[in-house]
Amino acid sequence: MNGSGTTQEQIAGLTDEQAVLVLRIVVEHDRLAVPAEEWASGQDYFNEAVAASHLDSYAPPTGVDYTDGDLARAALAYHAESSEESADVIDQAIIYTNNPGERFGLETLALGGLVLAVLQTDFQLKRDDQGNWHFELHKKAISDATLARLITTFIGHFTNSGK
Repeated sequence: MNGSGTTQEQIAGLTDEQAVLVLRIVVEHDRLAVPAEEWASGQDYFNEAVAASHLDSYAPPTGVDYTDGDLARAALAYHAESSEESADVIDQAIIYTNNPGERFGLETLALGGLVLAVLQTDFQLKRDDQGNWHFELHKKAISDATLARLITTFIGHFTNSGK
């Protein structure tokens, strides 16, 4: 399977719980570094980083809330478009989550850190020398719509009440 079509449809069909589990499996499988400490210290400054990075245009309309599953699905859709190998890993993770059996303990990884792990070469939360928080965005050859959906969902999830 590839990053468009079937994989994207499967991602869209995941429940919130399944989407978060699939994202955890993908991050673990790909051995992506989860910037947990950076995320924990920077999360309190999220709104400041959004404003300083001029990402306000990606903010969702007032009252639009995003669940953990919405954010996980957006991150998975983005990751699936990054390479055929990533899409294949996501396909396998979806198969795993849909089959009953033993699950390993990935529940402890924070969702924000997981999303940043998928994006870390593209979208980083940083603090400058003056102590101000901002995002740095380095775009890969991924569709603008997929990236925009992920950024909007990410911002919306952590600025609105849908946490």
